[in-house]
Amino acid sequence: MDAARLAPGSRVSGSRPCCCSPCYGVLDLALTVLLWLVIFAVILSFLAPFGEHPLIPLLRDLTEPLLAPFRRLLPTVGPLDFSPILAILAIELARLLLARPLYDLALGG
Repeated sequence: MDAARLAPGSRVSGSRPCCCSPCYGVLDLALTVLLWLVIFAVILSFLAPFGEHPLIPLLRDLTEPLLAPFRRLLPTVGPLDFSPILAILAIELARLLLARPLYDLALGG
């Protein structure tokens, strides 16, 4: 089986994990956590826009630095906020252009 086709963390018959680059692992984990924080913030904004739960301000504080530049770029469309869509696209683009080349570099290809 070609090592380049393996998913991160998978193994080839007793060899060490393919995710050899710590930079790839840290970057991919950070981007994944950021992606899920944005998704949870969007869901909570629909379910409890003025909620009293202590996690709601924490999620807003963590995601606002990412979403604010996209809010400035997009025009307002009534009560809808499309900045999370652009933020998710930017996170996936960063994963494609930054994290994936680090993974390929770790494989030696």
